[in-house]
Amino acid sequence: MDQLNERIRRNSLDAQAFCDRGQAYLSAGESEEAIKDYNRALALNAKLGDALTGRAYGLAMERRYSDAIADLDKVQALNDRHAMAQALYQKSLIYQDLKQYDKIPELYDRLLNTKDIGVGPVDRENLHENKAKIFLLLKQPDAALKELTLLKDCERRKLEVGLLKGKALCLKSDWQGAERSLTGAIEQGKADIKRHGEQLDRQTMTELYGARAAVFERLGLKEKARADRAEELKFKNRVFRALYD
Repeated sequence: MDQLNERIRRNSLDAQAFCDRGQAYLSAGESEEAIKDYNRALALNAKLGDALTGRAYGLAMERRYSDAIADLDKVQALNDRHAMAQALYQKSLIYQDLKQYDKIPELYDRLLNTKDIGVGPVDRENLHENKAKIFLLLKQPDAALKELTLLKDCERRKLEVGLLKGKALCLKSDWQGAERSLTGAIEQGKADIKRHGEQLDRQTMTELYGARAAVFERLGLKEKARADRAEELKFKNRVFRALYD
């Protein structure tokens, strides 16, 4: 922070310096001070995309969502390629907070289809996975399954894809299909545990066992459901312990 203060002391017309200090305040959780610096940056350069996205983040922290969205709309109107991806993604997070899920798929599509805004291969995988989750919240299982087919060859996401596919099939009342998807993911997880030990995503395993237990309960398979509830609890305890180790 001292270096940023010195930059501003040397040149009080340096919009980027105010923007950088605003980011430092944001990182420290000081949204009010961050917004003040972003205001100063934008007074010097109204087209500074990083300042608009930064101020939008600060405004969202204060739950001033309409003001935050207005700033993100300005970035899109400016067609600032450098800040465009951040603006679209931030807007999707705001709509999640507001539970306005129907507005999110279009934003993900723009992130996926707009060229030269810095969306890489891993980002694209994340977007397809997140898009599937949003479609599940919207009770649109077929749309979710369509997104998941784009991730079927992604090894590092097999557990998450199996979980989401199982949830989508549950929405379609395809209980046997859901059981097969969840079991496949659980078996993959167990194999991963043998290879890598406790480095596995415990949270996903917790959700997998919980989801399959619910399917078994739906099918009237009480013993299998109880066994899965026990495994769910075991992994849930491991998640809890990992937070405090």
